Amino acid sequence: MKGSIEQRGKQSWQIQVYTGTGPDGKPRRHFETVRGRKGDAQRRLNELLVTQDY
Repeated sequence: MKGSIEQRGKQSWQIQVYTGTGPDGKPRRHFETVRGRKGDAQRRLNELLVTQDY
C-alpha cells in the first residue's frame, strides 16, 4: 500500500491511500481530511496503512 499527505489549509491535511485497481482497471484511492498538525495526519496515515481501515 502507498499513501501520501498534502497540506490543504493552515491546519488541514489530506491523506490519500492507494487501494489497488478496480474491475475497470482504474486506480482506486481513499481520501481523508485531518485537522491539526502534520504529525496527526502522519499518525492517521500509518493507522490506515497498517489496519487497512477504509
